[in-house]
Amino acid sequence: LQEDNYRFFVTCVDKAGNEAKDAIEFSVEADDEAPILFSVFKDEQLGILSITTNEITTCEYSDQEFNFGSGILMTNANALKHEANLGNFMYIVKCRDEFNNEARFNIFP
Repeated sequence: LQEDNYRFFVTCVDKAGNEAKDAIEFSVEADDEAPILFSVFKDEQLGILSITTNEITTCEYSDQEFNFGSGILMTNANALKHEANLGNFMYIVKCRDEFNNEARFNIFP
């Protein structure tokens, strides 16, 4: 269904012929916006790069361009906070939400 408000009328009939009628109303909203990078933190003692997104995502990274699904998976799939081992390179991070909206971030630790 497209984004909108809907009202459906429903009729149910059982084996005995009893009939029940009612209406259901609901709204459909779509998420078509990519995740937003909320924070980035580098912990050199632990050797971890930590990022937080504004919505639940799964994130991957690499030091070169990649297609989502072929990067290095960050910790905590389907979460707000993700971590990766800290390296000495630029991170290309791609995060995807449950609606397949994808965001790309360049992070220089």
